[in-house]
Amino acid sequence: HLFNLALHAIDERVMPFDKVLKMGYCDDSYFTSESIRDLKACTDEIADRCKRYAGLTYCQHKYEALVPADKEEDMLRTFAEGPHSTSSTRRTLRRRSTLHKIHTAGMEFVGIPVALPTQAGEAWLSKACVDVITEGPESMKTKAHVIRLLPKQEQAFLLRTCLVPMATHILRSCPPSATAAAAKTANDI
Repeated sequence: HLFNLALHAIDERVMPFDKVLKMGYCDDSYFTSESIRDLKACTDEIADRCKRYAGLTYCQHKYEALVPADKEEDMLRTFAEGPHSTSSTRRTLRRRSTLHKIHTAGMEFVGIPVALPTQAGEAWLSKACVDVITEGPESMKTKAHVIRLLPKQEQAFLLRTCLVPMATHILRSCPPSATAAAAKTANDI
């Protein structure tokens, strides 16, 4: 809570960046903007003020971005550290960029898959929703298999408090076109 209180005062002074939206969740900050330059100016200003006024360091090495493929190079140039020429290769820019990852179709945002409004983005989003249900140790399918090993009363409790909210969270957060296959898959578990 102290981290968020420290950031609130800084945000109140910095956020006149009217073309940048800042959202926070716990100690993570999410910035959204159509202008790459405004986004960079805002994040630099906030990082500077956090360090100067609160002694906090923004982890720029963890920055991630979701951008259309045709804007990827501009994003890399804007977030590259130090001087760079216009002829710098994409590999050189990636090495010098403060961006940890650049996503061009979709990414996970506070546990929810989000995507660009493109065909590739929509396909990625639909697959990501199904993956939440079926893939990995944190998937709904894996949790359901573990729950089946428990006594009936514990099964009912965990179904009601874990699995149903997990499915509801995805269904409420993503458009129906992206969650249709995930809903069918969840129903079949």
